Amino acid sequence: MTVLRGGSGHDQVVASSPRAEEPITILLVEDDLGLRPSIAATLLRGACDRVIEAGSAELALYACGAHAVDLIAVSAQLPGIGASGLCTELQRGGGPPIVAYRVGVDAESHIRWLSSGGADSLSGDDPVLLAGRCRSVLRRVRSSAARRVSPWHHHLG
Repeated sequence: MTVLRGGSGHDQVVASSPRAEEPITILLVEDDLGLRPSIAATLLRGACDRVIEAGSAELALYACGAHAVDLIAVSAQLPGIGASGLCTELQRGGGPPIVAYRVGVDAESHIRWLSSGGADSLSGDDPVLLAGRCRSVLRRVRSSAARRVSPWHHHLG
């Protein structure tokens, strides 16, 4: 496990679980130190091979520059630039898909998140449901990428 120290007092932890031939990395952005470990453990068990943890959106931006990240799971209730600011910054450069949790119970909150470039959202912070949503988004992204480079695609000339 690697811990990266953030200037604002938020640590960043990198944990791995050996599993697949093409490892999947999820960046978990959560400032609640009581909640973060259970979400990270559930993601490792059910959605990915490696979890990078960040306590703020600003540290998440740093982590995206320092690591290959396949997907970001972010609390919609982050302070600072928050989840929306993180999404805006990363979508500008074609960043990884972002799944937000704790978005709110009203449909409008989810629509705003999806309209801002988010890949998926959920109201609560259930780690098992979050892992399922992350797996679903990763499947869609990988399926889309496979279609773009399919060996069955022939150029007619």
